[in-house]
Amino acid sequence: TGRRINFTRDLNEEGIFIRSRELLEPETPIKLTLMPPDTRHRPCQLAGKVSRLVEDREDRGMGIRLLFDRDSERNSYEAFVEALERDFLAGTLPDDALG
Repeated sequence: TGRRINFTRDLNEEGIFIRSRELLEPETPIKLTLMPPDTRHRPCQLAGKVSRLVEDREDRGMGIRLLFDRDSERNSYEAFVEALERDFLAGTLPDDALG
């Protein structure tokens, strides 16, 4: 219902885990803007549904299953994830993106 700033270090082609103090109910639709850790990649506009909740104090958050209307959206997001993985393996991600 409003702007929130949360963080993730766990994403793949199917979904994202978002750390958050406020948890939404499972199956809640959600829209996300994924901001990359550097300026080489553009932000991604994503949509999904809450698929799981983690209520541990240290790792509190939600798993989001991503939904794509078109294959081109999915392909663009998958390319984004692959580029981040290459940067991670090459050691070229900014240090603050890994902490």
